[in-house]
Amino acid sequence: MRTFLTWCSRSGLAADLGPQLAPLRRQYPKTYGKVQARNPGRWLTREEAYVLLIGACQDGTLHGLRDEIGLRLGLSGMRLSEIVNLTWGGFDGVTRRITFT
Repeated sequence: MRTFLTWCSRSGLAADLGPQLAPLRRQYPKTYGKVQARNPGRWLTREEAYVLLIGACQDGTLHGLRDEIGLRLGLSGMRLSEIVNLTWGGFDGVTRRITFT
């Protein structure tokens, strides 16, 4: 809206809109790239992910197995929506592959 009203003012389609644009002014500085976060991202290494996360799920229960499967699929790069929408039809037991759309 602010850009449109500024264009109207420059094109002569509207009078000076300075007072009307004041509430629409940006209240925060523009940030790009790595300066957007004050704290850098913290990532787990492959060993940390599989030892800490997967190790916590291996308690011998069905809930632990379910959580381990979800974590392994997530760590392999699948999105949450893809994991949630998996069916048994997408699993090939012979080649041990998962296909999904």
